[in-house]
Amino acid sequence: MLAQIEKSRTNVYLNKVKKEQAKAIFKQYGMGLSDAINIFLTQAVAMRGIPFEVKLPKKHTPNTPNAETIQAIKEANDPENSQIMTLEEFMADMQKQVSPEFKNSKYLSMNLDELKREYKKCAFD
Repeated sequence: MLAQIEKSRTNVYLNKVKKEQAKAIFKQYGMGLSDAINIFLTQAVAMRGIPFEVKLPKKHTPNTPNAETIQAIKEANDPENSQIMTLEEFMADMQKQVSPEFKNSKYLSMNLDELKREYKKCAFD
């Protein structure tokens, strides 16, 4: 038989919006806010600290690209990396790069007009 766990009531001031957002997430796991807080407390005791890394976010504005994006932009703008090709050449090149399990996909053999019709059919079903 499982031992009865003594519980206590605690009042905590929470951001209303964050609380409701969190409750919606926890509901997907079949638990309430109390369950989630108890899991947090159990992990904090087991780890003898906050059970996840807490740090200030990096200063990043939405329109400032990170280093990886800057490198990709440089590579894309490098004339040695560019090649002018027709749509047919592009599609043939893409077919060469497609993994074997997708080689027989009906989309690979379609021309641009067929792809547009297929997109419209799928997008509005």
